[in-house]
Amino acid sequence: AAAGAAGGVGLPAILSGRSRGMNVVLVICDAMRADVIGRSVKGMEVTPNLNALAVGGLSFQNAFSAAPATKYSMASIMTGLYPPAHGVEFAMYTLPDCLSIARFLSSRGLGTIGVVSNPYMEAEFGPDGSKKPCGFGFNDSFDSYNMAIPNRADLSEKDLSLEAFSSGEEVNRTFFRCLDRASVLSRKSGAPLFAYVHYMDTHQPWIRSRPLEGVTGRFHA
Repeated sequence: AAAGAAGGVGLPAILSGRSRGMNVVLVICDAMRADVIGRSVKGMEVTPNLNALAVGGLSFQNAFSAAPATKYSMASIMTGLYPPAHGVEFAMYTLPDCLSIARFLSSRGLGTIGVVSNPYMEAEFGPDGSKKPCGFGFNDSFDSYNMAIPNRADLSEKDLSLEAFSSGEEVNRTFFRCLDRASVLSRKSGAPLFAYVHYMDTHQPWIRSRPLEGVTGRFHA
């Protein structure tokens, strides 16, 4: 999705040198498999919105994950390095003090916000117990970095195993609240924004059993 968005809007401007002042959005759909994108089941597109985005943008057909787990993969996405180079090779490791997208764009004056739903991507605790930037970790150089908290009132008894994960709706609510605040600050400063938003709906144990507009489960039918 991020690649399609970058191709549709950002890449021509970047190549022509007209990218200054543009917002940048990185969208992560955790564990989404390439073999369901562009697929149809009984005549129904599984990913109609992504298909449309790919047609209007730039789609990479020969792309591979750098590692078979979220934390290691995200470290590679954020830095452009393979795991042996960035060092995030175990679940208890975190992103070291190396150049990342957020650090690079923040140093160029962009406002930075992140909203995540995978517990492995939570903010790092500072030495005083706060979650302020502490010179390392995925949240470093983000002005606002937030874990979307599941709304447990929406969970039925059989869904309690999912209580650690937020649905896309909750991620969106958190993201747009942060975006509203960031947009106000951005308008005051005139700076563009870098936004990173991370969804878990395509990752086991997948989305809530409550149907989402009648399409829940299409990924896994």
